[in-house]
Amino acid sequence: MKIIISFFTFLIVIILNFFVEEILIFFLQDVSDYITNISFKTLQVLLFFSFSFFLNSLIARFFWGVFVKKYLLIQVPTLIYQCSNFIVYIITLAIVLELVFDSSFLSLIATFGAFSIVLAFGLRGLTSDLMTGLALNLEQPFKIGEWVSFKSPDFHYIGKIIQINWRVTHIVLNNGNYILIPNRSLGDCVLINFSKHQFNRYELNIDFDYNIADSEIKRILYSAVNSLSEVSGFVEQHMTDVFIDEIHKNGVKYLVRYWIIPWEKVTPSEAKHIVQSKILQHLRLSGITPSHSKIHYFEKNKPEIIDSTRELQINILKSLRAINLFSDLKDDEIDHLSKVAKQKLWKAEDILVNQGEKGDSMFIVLEGLLDVSIDNGRGAYYSIAMIEAGDIFGEMSLLTGEDRSARVKSLTQTLTVEISRSHFKKILDERKDLCQRISEIIVKRNIDLEKKKLKMNKIEKEERIKKESFTILKRIISFFDLD
Repeated sequence: MKIIISFFTFLIVIILNFFVEEILIFFLQDVSDYITNISFKTLQVLLFFSFSFFLNSLIARFFWGVFVKKYLLIQVPTLIYQCSNFIVYIITLAIVLELVFDSSFLSLIATFGAFSIVLAFGLRGLTSDLMTGLALNLEQPFKIGEWVSFKSPDFHYIGKIIQINWRVTHIVLNNGNYILIPNRSLGDCVLINFSKHQFNRYELNIDFDYNIADSEIKRILYSAVNSLSEVSGFVEQHMTDVFIDEIHKNGVKYLVRYWIIPWEKVTPSEAKHIVQSKILQHLRLSGITPSHSKIHYFEKNKPEIIDSTRELQINILKSLRAINLFSDLKDDEIDHLSKVAKQKLWKAEDILVNQGEKGDSMFIVLEGLLDVSIDNGRGAYYSIAMIEAGDIFGEMSLLTGEDRSARVKSLTQTLTVEISRSHFKKILDERKDLCQRISEIIVKRNIDLEKKKLKMNKIEKEERIKKESFTILKRIISFFDLD
């Protein structure tokens, strides 16, 4: 549209230049040479500047808009457009002075040189803004749409670049506020451009007591952070680092490094909160707490030392009590399962169960992270879920002898306990009433997992629970020979 307007403006001025004398005679009858001369010069000036207007429209549309933006894939700031327009108009002014007014452009600059120096000194702040703005657009340490941190002794801003003008840069901060920063203030800033790299690395420290094994701490921290790889903004688990940073009087300080895609999907502060929450969740399930400041004192009688075997037994008890499937078991029954359950530490990439294989046990994950995948029918597996500390799998094989429905592989070192049919049969032999309750819990959990896809009212849900739990109940009774 701008090109069409500028073209017709230029065309009208050309026509006026050809018929200026006739137009003046038609409107004014008797026209003096002075009026005619002024009219000619005015139309000549309009002719040159209308052509400049048309030329700038063509440059903006075809050079900046097509060649640079679409072909070279470069986002051009507004200031560059304005500089381009300004240069064209300055050249036009020089031509007008030479050809229309018979004056030298250089002599005009010399005439106003002293005035320009005084003006520049008086407006040195504005001049500094303009020069810095021009330098920013030429060097392009950041572009429109990128997330940048500006840090100086006077301020620290983190935000998204919206626009770069002659005098100011427009930024939307991470808290949503819209600010304008004078360009001269950016010249002395330490700048971090988060958008130059796809991922950014962040760190956090956490302390633990000396008596906790290094391998256990690393296993828990790795699995906690890696379980976030499916959370929006977090990067795949292979980029996580955990290592000892320092040994001090209160314990061992570990450094956890994780990678995120910042600002667009998650802010660093939000990511840190998510990581810390997940680490605490995994630590609680393992019965471990971060260390804290200590006061050392001595007693006559040596305090009781809890060995690692007893600690693990306590953790297994906690995990069993937290499982909804075992919510109706008595304390002595839970205690029985915790004692007979088989503990195992798996290496990363170990396959715990294969899809389609026979099984009669279930697993409780105490520490670690596992991948659940199924065969696509052509021998390749694709991931459908992740299992982390506190989760269970294989319960249908334990209760009904059903074949394994998926392959489960460890992503990190993983500590599990396994409960087999023989362990659970002793409890069901004495309490057959549990079968009905367990079958209902399984069906309810399956319905809850599908609740986003299902649209059913309360009556329909109860009917489905009744029908499917009866089917599972018969399979449990048959599998455990409880007839």
